[in-house]
Amino acid sequence: MDVRIVLEKLNISKWHKQGITGKGTKVAIIGFEAGAHHNGAWLIKQAAPDAEVREINVMKGGMSFEQAFKECIAWRADVVCCSLRKSTWSAEQEMLSKTLYDQGCIMIDSSDNEGDPIDAWPALSPYWFVVGAYNVKWNEAEGYSSYGPKLDFLGYTSLDCPNKYGNMVPITHTSGATQIPSGMAALLKESHNITPDGFKEFISENSRDIGTAGKDEKNGWGLLMMPEKVYANKIELTIGKQMATVNSKTVTLDAPPLILNDRTMVPIRFVAEALGCKVGWDETTQKVTIEK
Repeated sequence: MDVRIVLEKLNISKWHKQGITGKGTKVAIIGFEAGAHHNGAWLIKQAAPDAEVREINVMKGGMSFEQAFKECIAWRADVVCCSLRKSTWSAEQEMLSKTLYDQGCIMIDSSDNEGDPIDAWPALSPYWFVVGAYNVKWNEAEGYSSYGPKLDFLGYTSLDCPNKYGNMVPITHTSGATQIPSGMAALLKESHNITPDGFKEFISENSRDIGTAGKDEKNGWGLLMMPEKVYANKIELTIGKQMATVNSKTVTLDAPPLILNDRTMVPIRFVAEALGCKVGWDETTQKVTIEK
């Protein structure tokens, strides 16, 4: 599948058009040697074009997982992308995962391809987010995609990615489902410096339900998407001025903020919608409702 189609379907392109491209963020891939097709660094760069991506080899000729985690900690990675399976997990690996989590790093692993309950690490770690593979044709999780309470969401897989010869070859199975969500996390890091706890909430609020409403073991919260509109984390208003800034972008207000009877009055619809809320107006009761 052409990644450009997926960027449109997941609203990622809309964030790009609003200037959110992963600027100033660091994404580490724990996988194979640099440039390996399986790592999917190119796909991450499609979702977050301005993110800095570092590939860390833990496979043949590479370092240990512990060393890789320490490198991510020292580099202060914002996002870690992994598509590997470990049948054992040490106390040190768990401690280092917690250190990354506490640093604000969002770590994403694939659920694996056994078609059975998730039974390997790092997916089983409470500090890692887990993505399964989405079947576009049937609008459900792929049959081979491992599942269970630890599954957080689904992602597109089998996206075309250049191999070392420059040929576009899809990265299949759950290994191909981690890169775009990792790029999405980089966008959220740039726009809102989102924390792992914030990302957990974002998943529950911005995944499209598949199957059972809400979270279930087969599909997690559903297909992870970006909101259609970039919501604000910083709004600047000036009394009497009809220009405001939202995430450093200048916008024009319908009405300027003002001071009335020693109280500051601001345009509530503008502020609420900029923060990602829905605003309702009941003409009969003259009541405004704001919902997050």
